[in-house]
Amino acid sequence: MKNEEKVLSVFNSLYEKQYEKKYKVSKNDDINKFLRLLKGKNVCFGNNFILTYMLFGYNNYFGQEEKSRNTQLSWILSESTFNKFQERDCSYDYAIGYNMLKKLDLKKHEILRKITPQQRIKKEDFLVLHDSEEIIKQNNPFKDTLRGVIYCAEKTTMFHPLSDICKGCEASQLCFDEQKEHKKLIHQYRKKI
Repeated sequence: MKNEEKVLSVFNSLYEKQYEKKYKVSKNDDINKFLRLLKGKNVCFGNNFILTYMLFGYNNYFGQEEKSRNTQLSWILSESTFNKFQERDCSYDYAIGYNMLKKLDLKKHEILRKITPQQRIKKEDFLVLHDSEEIIKQNNPFKDTLRGVIYCAEKTTMFHPLSDICKGCEASQLCFDEQKEHKKLIHQYRKKI
């Protein structure tokens, strides 16, 4: 999926939930101009950036629609919105995204699934320990807390019965329960270890 399509897909997910209709792209919605702006500013443009930026932009205009017009993609892709995004306090990204998704009754993984290429997952991938995940768990700044579970949920496949880090974590039962609830396939494979 091209970056233009990803931007439009994320915007459409938000727009359809709010207005219960698909967004009609207009000539003012110059997605390529926005992508050139990002390239000129050396912005790393991945799926998480797209989602974070679109949630920020959509939140910026939520409730401020004109009487005759709904939220427009061109508003969110404008240079002024991008400048506000650049000047934001990044520590609020999670709260802004969470609140926006809650207002629209959406889930982050549902939107990301639309723009992330689907790969065939092998059962064996979930049974072995991966060094990259163990490093993330080891360096988790919120280890042994609820916030640590959220951190692991966003960056790893969560609880692994062979991981000494997981075994020693005080929040391992909560992590195990969250994995069972939200990452069912992984949990199903790992509970047999």
